[in-house]
Amino acid sequence: MSGGNACQCAQRKKPVNKRRWLVMDRNCNYSAFNGYRKTFSDYSAIRCMCCGAYWRTKSRYVDYLDDAEQGDVYKNNDWNECDKGDEGDEDVSKDALTMMAAEIKEQIDLNGGAIYEEDGTKIVAEFMCSIRASNVTVALQKNGVTVNRDPFSRRIEIRL
Repeated sequence: MSGGNACQCAQRKKPVNKRRWLVMDRNCNYSAFNGYRKTFSDYSAIRCMCCGAYWRTKSRYVDYLDDAEQGDVYKNNDWNECDKGDEGDEDVSKDALTMMAAEIKEQIDLNGGAIYEEDGTKIVAEFMCSIRASNVTVALQKNGVTVNRDPFSRRIEIRL
C-alpha cells in the first residue's frame, strides 16, 4: 500500500527524467506479514535525494526513475544545494512532455473525463460533473502540473 510523505520540494515540478528521485525498492516490500522477506508488490519505494522524502507508490512514473545503488545516501544538510544551478533545466525535452501528457490523460480517463482539445503544450478535458473535474485538478496540482479551472465548470485546461 502507498504511504509516507511524497516529495514537496522543487524536484516534483521538474520533468520526471530530471528529478533527483531514486527507486529504493522496485515492485517489492518487506512486510512483517511475510517475515520481512522480499515479496513482490505493485508498489515501489521512492526517495527524493534533495529533501529526503520517502514514499511508496504504484504510479507509472517509477518506470522512468533510476534504481538506488548501495551507498546512495540522503544527507540532510545537502538538500539546500539541490536546486542551485538548475536554471538550464527549464527546457523540457519532448520525451518528458509526452510522458507527462500520457500520465495526465490516464488520470483524466480514470476519472471519467474526455479530451476535448489537445496540442503540444495544452490539454483541455471535460468531465461528467464538476466534482470529478475538481478531484483531477487537485491531484494534478499536487504533482506540480499547471491547471486552469473555473470552480463551477466541468472543463479543465492543463498546461504542460
